[in-house]
Amino acid sequence: MLKPWILAARPKTLPLALAGPITGVAMALLQHIHFDYFKITTAILCILVALSLQVLSNFANDLGDFQKGTDQAAKRKDRALTLGLISEKQMKLALAYNSLICLFLGVYLLISAGLNIQELTVLFTIGLFAIFSAIAYTVGKKAYGYSGFGDLFVFIFFGMVSVLGTFYVLAKQLL
Repeated sequence: MLKPWILAARPKTLPLALAGPITGVAMALLQHIHFDYFKITTAILCILVALSLQVLSNFANDLGDFQKGTDQAAKRKDRALTLGLISEKQMKLALAYNSLICLFLGVYLLISAGLNIQELTVLFTIGLFAIFSAIAYTVGKKAYGYSGFGDLFVFIFFGMVSVLGTFYVLAKQLL
């Protein structure tokens, strides 16, 4: 019962999601002058947010590629929907739940970081865009992953936002 969901979550991709927050944590730790702000709970939440967004993106990719026939045409044997292990309805429900998990973790992260209302608003908005982008990569009629913008969004959200967002909530400063 759990094995199809593990397959859809694509555990091999999860270390990639760790690179950004771990880099941001390391950068924050190197800022000795602002070490008073560093909270291990906030660092862990940054990692959990990145992991949950990666799983969300992987679930969405499984669904989007299935709906477009991409995985079937490629005769993929490692996609849960294509193999019939998970139904389209189940995956859509999983996307909704995982989106809520991302939202909850993100809000908890921002609250734990002790941000002011302006910082909270900006970072919350970026978080909403990250959730939307994780899904819109391959899901929908205008999935940007199929239009050549996929790598750009991956760089923005799993690169810059992940590293700089982690650094900011831990060090309370921009580079």
